[in-house]
Amino acid sequence: MSEVQVAPDAAKPNHYGEKLWFGHPPQLAWLFSTELWERFGYYGMRALLAIYLAGWFFSTMRQSVVCTGLSRAWCI
Repeated sequence: MSEVQVAPDAAKPNHYGEKLWFGHPPQLAWLFSTELWERFGYYGMRALLAIYLAGWFFSTMRQSVVCTGLSRAWCI
């Protein structure tokens, strides 16, 4: 049987004795997942707001998307 080839630094501890995550400290995985879910929630809420506005206040989805886009542009 041949051995499985592993990236040279995938399981090698760094000088602090921690196991690396793709060559980076393991705390980076926590930061990455936090940023991922934050963006998922932000863009999801924008989509839900556009759907809500289209159903209750505007006649078309295009008008509601334009309204949410303009409000976002004014805030930046």
